Amino acid sequence: MSLQDIEAIRQLKARYFRFVDTKQWERLGDVFTEDAELDVPLVRDVPLRGRDEIVAAVRRNLAELVTVHHGHAPEIELLGDGRARGVWPMYDLLLRTTRAPAADPAAPGFGPRYEGYGHYVEDYVRQADGQWRIARSELRRLHLETEQHRRDVDLSASEPAAATGR
Repeated sequence: MSLQDIEAIRQLKARYFRFVDTKQWERLGDVFTEDAELDVPLVRDVPLRGRDEIVAAVRRNLAELVTVHHGHAPEIELLGDGRARGVWPMYDLLLRTTRAPAADPAAPGFGPRYEGYGHYVEDYVRQADGQWRIARSELRRLHLETEQHRRDVDLSASEPAAATGR
């Protein structure tokens, strides 16, 4: 294992962020092992298990949102035997562009604008095809903000009288 492996893992996580933000659900599945686990304790008590369940849940929760995900300055440790561990400081921004309720009732607390900071703590496996994939990902939040953003405000009700001719 080498610096090439570390770079391959960095590229893997970059694809994860891009596929989520660009809503490429069919490609998102390829970043996970078949039996991967995704744990987001702030959202649900039980981790998601299996590539298909993870992609379906992420799609259900994020498909109608504008999302921006960033990962910075990862600490990646090569453990040997095709295994590695990483910690990624992260930032994400999620914007609901309609007044529709959250698609997943098991994920309460989504507001119109959701901004968070924390760390992804992950385990990686190099599989038989030579590709690194995420075997386990846990999102540990440090800070979270939710607020109303202007796209969800009815601006027509607050137009000045001069603009409406009243």
